[in-house]
Amino acid sequence: MAMQSREELKWFWQTSPECPMLAFNREDFCKRIGRGRHVMISGDMVSFQVFITFLNFLRSDISETQYVFQGVGFEPVCGDVLGGKGFNLGWVYSPLLNTALVTDYIEEWQIGVLLVNRGDKLRSDYSFMTKLEELVQVLQARYPHLLVVYHSTYPGHKSCLDHHGPLKVAQEKSDSPDHWGGFQRQNEMGRRIIHKAHFVFLDVDTMLSLRPDGHLGPSPGVVQECLHYFIPGPLDVIVYLFYNTLLLL
Repeated sequence: MAMQSREELKWFWQTSPECPMLAFNREDFCKRIGRGRHVMISGDMVSFQVFITFLNFLRSDISETQYVFQGVGFEPVCGDVLGGKGFNLGWVYSPLLNTALVTDYIEEWQIGVLLVNRGDKLRSDYSFMTKLEELVQVLQARYPHLLVVYHSTYPGHKSCLDHHGPLKVAQEKSDSPDHWGGFQRQNEMGRRIIHKAHFVFLDVDTMLSLRPDGHLGPSPGVVQECLHYFIPGPLDVIVYLFYNTLLLL
């Protein structure tokens, strides 16, 4: 019996010829990272989904095995392309930009590329900026070799079960649950801090704000919060954006 794709997998981004988003190429991605240049993703449960998404794109075998959430962990990827064990794709649960925790694993795992996010729990502007600036200053001082990419925080969507395709205009976020309306303001604050440090700011919010489809639930044991996505699904765009960023470096 033929398998049917979920509806949210049938949509593709169309970019302008002046600023194209090139298709993901696994072999090229692996070579641009390089053997032994380990990658770490850090954040909250949303970032854990980002980790799983990258893992699905980079592992050589297609497996239906579910990766159970852990606070920390890593998987070797790209060995078939690069030889040896390729490089490790690591994950560290740090929802509050915990500088000590992040730097401990940068050193223990000999990380060369860091993809980090602040998490989806809104805190005061002062607290957010203080924590991000602290992390940035430590990364600059200790790890000049490190490629640091900070991705913006995307909100969930109101009434996501009523949507079965992308939006043309993003929803108004000011009256959203969980203070999602504050993400846009703090994303801009984060962008300024990251650019000042000459790190890479990856804007995923602009595109994911238009994807109310593909959110988790409802199902037994799943709370319908319209924030987390099915995988694969709309989150795949983060891998495309990251890959296209590598092409520019």
